[in-house]
Amino acid sequence: STRKRQGKKWRQFSPEWYKTYPWLLLCATRSKVFCSYCRSSYQRGILTAKKAGGGDAFLATGFDNWKRAHEYFMQHEKSAIHKEAVLKRELMKQPSITAQMNDQVKQSQKLHRDMLLKQLSSLKFLLRQGLAVRGHKEHKGNLIQLLSLRSEDCPSLKRWIESNKYLSNEIVKELISLMANHILRVILCEVREASMYSLIADEASDVSQKEQLCINLRWVDDGLNIHEAPVKLICVPKTDSSTLYTLIKDCLVRFSLPISQCRGQAYDGVSNMSGYINGVAACIQKDEASALYVHCLAHCTNLCLQAVGRQVIPIRDALDLAMDLSKLIRFSPKRSSLLQSMQAHVSPGAPSLKPLCPTRWTVRTSAIESILTNYEVLCDALDRINVEGRDDYAMKAGGFRNLMEKFCTFFGLKLSHLIFSATEQLSLSLQGKDTTIQEAVQASELAVKYLKRQRSDEAFDYFYSKVVKASEDLTSEPTSPCSQQRQRHHGEPSHRFESPKSYY
Repeated sequence: STRKRQGKKWRQFSPEWYKTYPWLLLCATRSKVFCSYCRSSYQRGILTAKKAGGGDAFLATGFDNWKRAHEYFMQHEKSAIHKEAVLKRELMKQPSITAQMNDQVKQSQKLHRDMLLKQLSSLKFLLRQGLAVRGHKEHKGNLIQLLSLRSEDCPSLKRWIESNKYLSNEIVKELISLMANHILRVILCEVREASMYSLIADEASDVSQKEQLCINLRWVDDGLNIHEAPVKLICVPKTDSSTLYTLIKDCLVRFSLPISQCRGQAYDGVSNMSGYINGVAACIQKDEASALYVHCLAHCTNLCLQAVGRQVIPIRDALDLAMDLSKLIRFSPKRSSLLQSMQAHVSPGAPSLKPLCPTRWTVRTSAIESILTNYEVLCDALDRINVEGRDDYAMKAGGFRNLMEKFCTFFGLKLSHLIFSATEQLSLSLQGKDTTIQEAVQASELAVKYLKRQRSDEAFDYFYSKVVKASEDLTSEPTSPCSQQRQRHHGEPSHRFESPKSYY
């Protein structure tokens, strides 16, 4: 018990003192209190301050003068020895220098890891969108500028950019290569699980006039979902069949895809790919007879349309005119601006002039439609170019204007639009990744039925009347061609048409 007589009263230790002085430590054996901070530091021998403010009592002998307890407690709290003990107790709670250095290293690693992940996400975005990573100057490239933009929400990115870590050209290329290899491994893993695949390959020249071979794989998963993905782009020294065959075989070996699992091949119709003796398809079929060769269906359709279209004079002239008009107008900012300004006054909502590319099979309809929609505006624009210009382009503009004044030109554009609007849908269907052979055949049959319906007298009468009505105030009236002077074989005269309608 701590109760004892001091003076005229009995006094004892009050537990309420713990609330005011949390450092108090009561010894039940001695019935005295000590300073827990000072006693612990004293026993460890880490105190250097001189003993003051009742230091001996709170350190060694203990304190039990309950009458003047508050006075001595406050005096001890202000003493140097107590302050030193409290300070060293707090220091003892902190980790060691080695631990602090390890923590700092871990924090630095975590920060750098987070910043590298943000750089990788930015790089992934640029690659996904097909944007250039670098610029004319390193600090003005898309990657640096994107990271700078993101640093507004993450200030640590600014210090990351300034440190210039993992931002060199070699490291960025390595990161891109790692991403590409990861995607390729995922694709090849799916192909191996499918156990069968088909090859699609085509050659093309890039802007630097280098011939490159693009290799694609096509496979079906367990859910009967069709997949198709490019896996390799190879710069080829020669385009002969033996070189291409060797490159394709080398690519399959690197991907660990046995040729015995190949079940299909799809190329264009050039002899080095489709030749039945030494073509690439024939060489692969010698290794695996089940690798059936199929001429690209969309390519076949395009070849048919090109071959037949060149035999029909109105369609041939319409396609040539569409291509030449596009070059004349779109390749000159001055002429393009003239057409746009005139179009804004006459038909603001009309589409702009579209290019007609012979190798892009699904843009013919939009190119021809843009000419038909802007027919009157184009005629006026060609007039101004012809009158105001003094160069070869002005002369060409005059020639195009004379052609557009003729009904046969307008008829050819309308007829081309009628045919290619249907065959373009066929081409889109054939180019679909998920298109099956049954769907391809059905789409082809529908296109053939549509074209056959247009060959009937009723369909032509309806079409011809629409063209004649639309050509009013735009072209001259339809006329029959002049009688041909040359004679047919055996001296027979050339055929005479009863009317322009019968000719067309």
